[in-house]
Amino acid sequence: MSESAIDLDTIVEGIPIAACIYRGPRALAVNRRLCALTGYTREEILGSANLFKDFVMPEEMERLAARARARAHGDNVPDDYEFTGRSKAGLPIPARARVSPFPAGGPGAVLWLCTDESERSKLGAIIRLFVDASVAAQHETTEEGVFGVVREKLEAHGLRVSFVELQGGRFRFLPGSSGPFVQAVQALHPGWAELSAFPLRASSSSQGTLIDDLPGMLSQILKRPRNDFAGLAAERAVVTAIPVDGEARYVLACSGSGLDNAIANAFGLFGRQLGAALETARGLTLLRRSNRELLVVNEVASASARLGSGRALSEALQQLVGSLAIDSVALFRRDERELVLLDQQGFDKTWAATAQRLPLGDASPWAEAASSGERVLFALDALGHASPQGARVSASPSCVAIPLRVRDDVNGMLLAVRRAQLTEDDLRTLSTVASQMAVSLENVALLEQAQRRVEELSLLLELGQEILGAPDSGTVLEVAARLFARLLHCPRAYVLLPNASGTSLYVAASAGPPLPDVPLVPLPLDGTSLSARAFQSRAPQSTIDAPHDVRVPQELAQRFQCRSSLAVPLLSHDRPVGVIALIEAGERLFGPEDLRVSAHAAQLVATAIDSARLHEDLRTSYGELARAQAELVSRERLAALGELSASIAHEVRNPLGVIFNSVGSLRRILKPQGDVELLLGIVGEEADRLNRMVGDLLDYSRPLQPALQPVQLRALVEEALESSRKQAGPLAEAVETKLHIGRDVSTVRADERLLRQALVNLFLNAMQAMPRGGRLVVDARLADLSGAAAVKIVIADTGPGVPAEARARIWQPFFTTKATGTGLGLAVVKRIVEGHRGRIELSDKESGAEFRLLLPLGG
Repeated sequence: MSESAIDLDTIVEGIPIAACIYRGPRALAVNRRLCALTGYTREEILGSANLFKDFVMPEEMERLAARARARAHGDNVPDDYEFTGRSKAGLPIPARARVSPFPAGGPGAVLWLCTDESERSKLGAIIRLFVDASVAAQHETTEEGVFGVVREKLEAHGLRVSFVELQGGRFRFLPGSSGPFVQAVQALHPGWAELSAFPLRASSSSQGTLIDDLPGMLSQILKRPRNDFAGLAAERAVVTAIPVDGEARYVLACSGSGLDNAIANAFGLFGRQLGAALETARGLTLLRRSNRELLVVNEVASASARLGSGRALSEALQQLVGSLAIDSVALFRRDERELVLLDQQGFDKTWAATAQRLPLGDASPWAEAASSGERVLFALDALGHASPQGARVSASPSCVAIPLRVRDDVNGMLLAVRRAQLTEDDLRTLSTVASQMAVSLENVALLEQAQRRVEELSLLLELGQEILGAPDSGTVLEVAARLFARLLHCPRAYVLLPNASGTSLYVAASAGPPLPDVPLVPLPLDGTSLSARAFQSRAPQSTIDAPHDVRVPQELAQRFQCRSSLAVPLLSHDRPVGVIALIEAGERLFGPEDLRVSAHAAQLVATAIDSARLHEDLRTSYGELARAQAELVSRERLAALGELSASIAHEVRNPLGVIFNSVGSLRRILKPQGDVELLLGIVGEEADRLNRMVGDLLDYSRPLQPALQPVQLRALVEEALESSRKQAGPLAEAVETKLHIGRDVSTVRADERLLRQALVNLFLNAMQAMPRGGRLVVDARLADLSGAAAVKIVIADTGPGVPAEARARIWQPFFTTKATGTGLGLAVVKRIVEGHRGRIELSDKESGAEFRLLLPLGG
């Protein structure tokens, strides 16, 4: 062989595809790839007299000959063309050729390059497989779905597929991976394996890498003979990393036949497309998880938004149990030193009973969560209950205590228990629900506070409307006690006022259940009682342990069954006017809200008391003014009447004296009988009646100045009864009298003559009102008159009584319902009683008349 031929063979052999150099119909040089493509040996190709006749299908010969002639004539013929070759076995070979002059081969030499289009078709099929798998992966909504559809597509084409997950310098095979390498690694490392122990150079490359000798690489990595993998593993494999969110998270490896660098490059692109599909699936998973969390939160929120009403809290917890498949859940409200159970679902009655109040001062998980403001995971105890001392766990938590936080404050606790492991998704959802419930609890607290404020304002408004418009201080005090009890939700309330001397407090009004009829002992203002201290200090005083508090008299604590008490001073212009005392049978701490509300109410009550007292003083002043005016008018009238009476007495009594003398003389002279005697009797009686009328008139008009001295009341009453009997004459015989004089009123200071005259007038009226007989009752006993001791004399008869239309006028002078009366009897009685600084009343009885005289014992 010549030197030039050797050079041509070297050149052709270095070409990576089938190639030869020819001149005319004979080949000058040929490489092994062309021999492999056609099935001929190198010698057979070089020895052929007509290269194209032997290696081209007969039907292609004419087309190729025409093409050669056109080139020879200088026509523009493409260098690339397709043709169908013929193998040594006579089989067609779809191929593509490229020709170009090759001067190094001598004049007319041509370089002919040939590619097997059947391999290209196989490459296209694999690339289309990658495209199909990528498109199918884009339709999956979960990472598991992406891995599954890719494995299914590639394995259906005869490829062996493995997915590897990367994490922090470690890797593991995902389920479904197969092959000798997978089996060998999983045998050594069932879980995660360190990347440093298995130098997978392609693990972080997303460009696609061709492993040309897979058995040899496995032998090197696993330190085993190559023959262990010959026949078990394909000769070639392609590997690429799958980037997710800009970081290599997975590695995809495929082994099989027909793999080359072109497929490796396409495989790298396929890996990046899978990364995009996984990002989409992960986003959809997060979206579904968020939707699930939002659904759970929405369901719980819909119920927890009504936590202040009825069964809403139980409904919220039921929604949480059902939505997250939680076995047990409990919701607590935080107080100062403990967690108070609001409701629970799934726990047994024993646990619920012991968990009504959980202390925050111990080492329990919920105490730790409440103090730290972070959730705490812990385990179940042997009974399957949430163990207060349960060990903290991280691998498989089954219980969690989540604080209910609003801003920086923890206002409650959510406790959730599941027999199986709680996942991160569960914990995240529970935390979101806890946040919602924290807001709901705060809203409920704010709503309750607003409702309390509205109720307080309504009661304060009602209190103001009722007491500020009350006609007297007694009504003010009664309303104040009743509304104070409602305002502070206490069973009993008492209004205490200082007595006239300012030495003690007495109960002026009360509200609440009745107590035994035992007089309330006044509380000394210089004592240590809560009410006295509140009055003196002008500040509220309270206790939650009345039976053991020195500020509470023990007899009062026992009688009122008092455990807690609050005394609020009634201040008007910073001046104490009284105290409101509130009493609870149970333990109750009166907090700042109670003190704030009671202070507002107390100020209203104190103002109303002052206002009522001013009104009473004003009414008293008006009354005194009216009485003074009436007394002045009465005095003027009496003065005029006195002058008239004196004149009448002078003008009438002188003729009456003549008449009396004349009648007496006629009786002595005539010794009358029959009609004369009757007529003289009539004249005498009428003259006597005129004389009494003149006497009554003089008594009423005469100035009244009682001369007070001790008088035996019984003797005086008996004398008055006897005198009235004589004056009533036969009428008195049918009247039964009953007399009762109390021992404590046996002696009174009075003007004996005037008081006897008043009683005689009353007794005489009663006897005259019962002409057919009846009963007259006189009862005298101790009573109270404007805070002073007095005697009350009740004179009652069984006559027809005083007509309703006459009741308002019976005390007026000259008003009478009798045919022969003067109308001065009761007017004189009223003057005599009022002259003794007493009071006389006519009671409202359906039958008979009853007069009540009230006379001060001290005069």
